[in-house]
Amino acid sequence: MRCARSASPRCRCRVAPSGSAPSCFPSPSRCGWPGWPTARPTRPPSRRSRSRCRSGPTGGPRCATSPCWTTSSRCCAPSSSNRSPLDAPVPGSLRRGSCRVWDSPDVLKRRVPRVLVSGFLLAVAVSGLSACRTSPNVAAYVGDSQVTVTELDSAVADRLADENIAAYAEGNEEEFTRRVLSLLVQEEVYAAAAERYDLQVGNSAVRTRISDLLGDDDPDDVYSQLAQQGIGRDDVFENVRQSLVRRGIAEAEGEPDGLDPAALQARYAEVREDLAQVSFGYIVVPDDATAAGVLAQLTADPASYPALAAQYPRLSLPTVEARSPEEVPAALAEGIAAAAPNTGFAGPVADVEGVVVTFVAGKVYPPFEEVRPQLEKEATTAIDAVANEVLEDVRNDVGVTVNPRYGVLEDGKLVAGGGGVVDILGDDAASTATDPAATPAG
Repeated sequence: MRCARSASPRCRCRVAPSGSAPSCFPSPSRCGWPGWPTARPTRPPSRRSRSRCRSGPTGGPRCATSPCWTTSSRCCAPSSSNRSPLDAPVPGSLRRGSCRVWDSPDVLKRRVPRVLVSGFLLAVAVSGLSACRTSPNVAAYVGDSQVTVTELDSAVADRLADENIAAYAEGNEEEFTRRVLSLLVQEEVYAAAAERYDLQVGNSAVRTRISDLLGDDDPDDVYSQLAQQGIGRDDVFENVRQSLVRRGIAEAEGEPDGLDPAALQARYAEVREDLAQVSFGYIVVPDDATAAGVLAQLTADPASYPALAAQYPRLSLPTVEARSPEEVPAALAEGIAAAAPNTGFAGPVADVEGVVVTFVAGKVYPPFEEVRPQLEKEATTAIDAVANEVLEDVRNDVGVTVNPRYGVLEDGKLVAGGGGVVDILGDDAASTATDPAATPAG
C-alpha cells in the first residue's frame, strides 16, 4: 500500500527501501490485539536478529527472520530433641548448618539433587513496541524473530507428554503456558546476546556441564523430581546452556572466570582460615574428683573420649564435634579458645547439675570438595551480576512484544491478566529444587 496526499490520518508512513515511495501501515490503535496501547512507540528501531531456522509443525525448517515471514496485512482479534543447656545458641549469633550450599540460577546439588535454581526462576523482561506487531498467530515477537502460537502450543504439548509435568500443570494450564512462553522468549534473548558476543555453546559443552553438576546423583531420579515441579529435560538443557552463555559474556566483559578449577582452589586457600572449626566435646560428671580423673584420661588418650562419654550419657556429647566458633556453647567458648590441642578443662556451668569436663581436640578445616559449592555460588553470583546487565540491554535493544492473550506487561515482567508475576518456578518449587544450580546454574 502506498501513501497518497489523501491518505488517512491513521496511516503512518516509513521510507521504503532504495528510496522508493514510502509504504504505509495502520497505526497501533487500529491493530487487532485488544487493549493495545495507542501511544506511538519511542524505542529506536531494533537491530536485525540472526537468521535462525526452527522446525515447523510439519517437521520442515521454518526461518524466523523477517525476510521469511510476514505478518497479516490487517490485524485480527485473537482467540481467547532433648538438648543440653550448653547447646543454647550464643545470643545474636547465627548457627551455620553443615549442609553444602549450592544455589545459583544454573545448578545440580547433593541431597536434594542440585539442578536449576537461579536460571529457572525467570520472569520475562519485555520492552519495546513495533507498529502492528499484533498478528493473532504470533505469541511473542523478539526483535525480528517470533514465537508463533503453533510453536508455543507444540512446546507446551511436548512438556505435557511427561505425566509428572502434566500432573503439575493440571488445573493451572494458563499459568503453565505463560511459563513456557517465558522460556521460549528467554531463549531468543540469549541467542541474540550470544550472537552479539560471538559466543557458541555447543551441545557437548552443555552435556559436560550437566554431568559435572549431577556428580554421583542418578540422572533419572533428578529429572523425575524436576518434572514434578513442571521442569522438563529440555528446560534443564537450555538453562545450563544459558548459564554458559552468561559465563562467556562476563568473561568478554573482563570478569575473571571464578568457576575455573584453579580459581576455585585459589579462593579456597584465601578463605580457608575463615572456615576453621574447633573440634571439642564435653562430659558432665557428678563431682570434681571424677572430673579430674576423666580429664586426665582424655589428655593421655584422646581416642578414649567416646567410651568415657558413654559412662555419663545424660548431658554429654557422645563424640567430639567440629563446630564453628559461633556454634560453641557460650559458657565454654572462652576456655575452648584458650585451650591447646588435646587438652581440656573442668568446672561448673550455670543451670547444669554436676561438673562439666571439656576436651578440645583442636582446629579442623573443611575439605575443598565440601566447600566447593559455596565457592561456586560466590563465583556464579559475580558472573551473573555482569552478564545480567548485558542481557537487559539486549532485551531493550531487540524489543520484546507479547500477545496480550497470554498476559500483560508490568514493570518489564510477563504477568497474568489478573495481576501476579509469573515466575518460571514458584517460591515453593524453588525451595525444593536444587541449587547452581541449583539449576543447573553456573
